[in-house]
Amino acid sequence: MTLISELNHATRIIDPRAPWVELHRITPSIAESILENRNTRNRDLKEWYSKALAVPISRGEYFITSQAIGFDRDGILIDGQHRLRACVYAQTDLVSLVAFGLGTAAF
Repeated sequence: MTLISELNHATRIIDPRAPWVELHRITPSIAESILENRNTRNRDLKEWYSKALAVPISRGEYFITSQAIGFDRDGILIDGQHRLRACVYAQTDLVSLVAFGLGTAAF
């Protein structure tokens, strides 16, 4: 199941209000699709920062951390746009934690 289809099946959990986290491999094409279709509430993208992040990603030096790429309860991207754009610039898959069902109050 792809990241996008996972968003569309979010009702599979018992409590639809509870967020959950999964590990995903995000391809550049998936990252581009998320940025084009689900990035409507983020701050302005800093291209220079995304390009800087693309360097370690392209070298395989980007490591999984506790900082997840985050989607709200409606499947809208609320955290991680710079990492996703860097994935596109690097044309390299990004393995990351992805959080689904987040509340928007903290963002």
